[in-house]
Amino acid sequence: MTIDLRNAKPGDKLITKHNDTMVYLGYCPGSRYPHAVLYSNGSEGNRLDNGHVFETNRQWSDQDIVEIVPFTRTRFELLAVQALSYKGDIKEFLFENGWCLTDFQKELDKSVEAGTAREEDALKGGC
Repeated sequence: MTIDLRNAKPGDKLITKHNDTMVYLGYCPGSRYPHAVLYSNGSEGNRLDNGHVFETNRQWSDQDIVEIVPFTRTRFELLAVQALSYKGDIKEFLFENGWCLTDFQKELDKSVEAGTAREEDALKGGC
């Protein structure tokens, strides 16, 4: 299966040929290996456009990427990003959308813990 990391977006999950999971961090223009990835152990690495570790001298043990799984947000998580970037009274915004601040914070904490929401996105108010 051929993939193209130029179609990946930060936060997308990447599946390797050994069925390990990584996270796409972003494009690094001008680099020989222009796509930054985050390994499950927390370290970072880079890949070619086609997801390969190396251009030549490939080995069976290489963690080549074979699939891109788009990062998706739930309806709640989309509301969370909007709420945390809202310029007015956040309590009023939440109330208008059927939430109280306490319940909203609990649900946000659960989403972050479950790995379905990225706290840094919510804090900066966008993708």
